[in-house]
Amino acid sequence: MMSVRSAAFKVTVFFVFILLTAYISLLLIVNSGGLQDWIKAELKDRTGYELVAGQWRLDPLLRLTLSAVTVSKGSKPVLQADRVLVALDPVSLFSKSIYRLQLVKPTLHLDLGELVDSTKANKLAISVRHLNIADGTVVLKVGNGNPIEFRSLAMNAEDVNFGQGTGLNLRAEVPSLKGFVEVL
Repeated sequence: MMSVRSAAFKVTVFFVFILLTAYISLLLIVNSGGLQDWIKAELKDRTGYELVAGQWRLDPLLRLTLSAVTVSKGSKPVLQADRVLVALDPVSLFSKSIYRLQLVKPTLHLDLGELVDSTKANKLAISVRHLNIADGTVVLKVGNGNPIEFRSLAMNAEDVNFGQGTGLNLRAEVPSLKGFVEVL
């Protein structure tokens, strides 16, 4: 009986050691500059978007934090944010989803002409289970006129799908208008 307990204990210690080694390796690899450069190159090759971030950090709870983030396409800014937090869970790594995406002081540049153009296909189909935006700005370009800016936006959304043909229902608070905006 004692040898069975001893063998079970040794097997358990072995598996815990393997899991800890894999976990620490993941943290070290993601925090390395080489993987970050590879991710930037893959994003540009697959979607055409260029990502520049001041600092990348994956913490032990699998939350990736990027500071001073700029995303552009063809030298046109698409997104600028002070901080972006991407929370992953083990299931999301395999299902093309992000558990939580938090944007702090983002500025999102949208061109309505490109948004309604259904001929452009997005090669990056991903879903976000929880999207949080704090103190955001949306710069909306309508035709050739001056862009319209919406400032101090805060938004919480669930189950947002990008690059897929699904509907989008959003409700955002707009303090400068003392009201809410709903996009259905």
